[in-house]
Amino acid sequence: MRRMNKRTLRAISFLLMLAILLSAIPFSALATGVQSMLNEAFSVSDDRVGVILLHDGAEKETVTLYRDGTETLTAFAMGIELTRISWQILIPNTTTWVSIYGKNDTTLAVTYSLVQSMLDETECAYIRVNATSGDDVYSSEPVKISLSHRIDGEYEVEDAAVFRLARAAAAASAEEFDTCTIVINYIFDNGGIAFEPYGASVAKGSDFVKSITSPTVVGYEPFVRVGDSYVDASVVELNYTNVTENITITVIYEPAIVEFQVHHHLQNLYDDEYSLHADYITRATGLTGSTVPTGLAMSEEELPGFSALAYERLTVAADGSTVMEIRYNR
Repeated sequence: MRRMNKRTLRAISFLLMLAILLSAIPFSALATGVQSMLNEAFSVSDDRVGVILLHDGAEKETVTLYRDGTETLTAFAMGIELTRISWQILIPNTTTWVSIYGKNDTTLAVTYSLVQSMLDETECAYIRVNATSGDDVYSSEPVKISLSHRIDGEYEVEDAAVFRLARAAAAASAEEFDTCTIVINYIFDNGGIAFEPYGASVAKGSDFVKSITSPTVVGYEPFVRVGDSYVDASVVELNYTNVTENITITVIYEPAIVEFQVHHHLQNLYDDEYSLHADYITRATGLTGSTVPTGLAMSEEELPGFSALAYERLTVAADGSTVMEIRYNR
């Protein structure tokens, strides 16, 4: 057997002493220490319960967003287990928060197109996150998204008023800054955001012709309001001559007619249980978000010898996943 040198023996002795020392520390203390280091790394305290927003690993009251840039916000759980995430944005000059459709991950990429329709007079928007943990719902403190601007790719300012003055001065000497914007906002009929807006910039006095296909939102159909009527907006035709001002179009997503299943369970012959047979699965329709219509049960003429029991009327899901369960006694 080879003899170990003194350096190897000292290394082994040190590791044994370290193992004995760590074994004397309770596991909970070690876990607390690890959590403390994680919190310190993310610049957060460890005495809160709920959800907070982080930007670049730290809590911030304000995040600067360039028109041509992207900033990422992260939802960070504090002492809870997240089961659902919902990002929300504040309607300007109100206290109403609306959910950002389709944004349910722990991170949110904030772009100009996402916030442009929700900017206040100072060109700022406010975003927060709602987190569900079991039966509890937590809301984070909002983060102020401050819009910043680049002029001609070089000169940049953070103050919106200064930007407008600088832009006006530049437009006086350079025609390329004399532009108009064409924006299509996609919203639900309750004011919530259905999809990120479409935006285009055109030189003032020029023509603009383009067909824009409205985004698909499951369970909803797009319309534009013309007077007191709603006109289909599956495709929005933009055809403008000599554009001299900004143009904003609002596409409203209304609930669509959705098909769902109805399961008719018949009482068994030899016990009081109920069974479902393929022959007794029917289909019905209803508007997304509405209560299923009445009259879904089969009549005694359709099911001789059976009578329907009372049943709970569910809400029609946008994706057609609603299944009505109706039971019949003999």
